[in-house]
Amino acid sequence: MNNEPVAWTQNTFCKYCHRIPSQCGCTHPVKELTDEEINTEMLAYLNSKTMGLEEFARSILKKAQEK
Repeated sequence: MNNEPVAWTQNTFCKYCHRIPSQCGCTHPVKELTDEEINTEMLAYLNSKTMGLEEFARSILKKAQEK
């Protein structure tokens, strides 16, 4: 029998309580963007010749994470 690992897991910890998410009792704050912030990202997307829909979604998520 081969005892080599077949899968790996990565424990990521909640940045608020520093526990494994399944043990976390925290309610994480909602990060909302204003209409102006969304419109700014949308205009950048519409004016871009190279930005795809995935990049647009990532830019919205990144903007929310920065808050």
